Amino acid sequence: MNGRVRILVAGKGGETVRLRKGSFDLTSDEFGAVGEKVVSVRYLGSDLLKRSTDKVRFRVIRS
Repeated sequence: MNGRVRILVAGKGGETVRLRKGSFDLTSDEFGAVGEKVVSVRYLGSDLLKRSTDKVRFRVIRS
């Protein structure tokens, strides 16, 4: 799956990154502190696939 993904951080805005082979890398200063975070990930769709949105939990281990 290729395309573009919008990452939305509550209260901080968002960032659009390129999706290649189903994954992407994101380096951001938006998180500020270590600990568990939740972001909304929005696949922007393609000619073959519809848009979709999901929430992702992850842990920031170094700030």
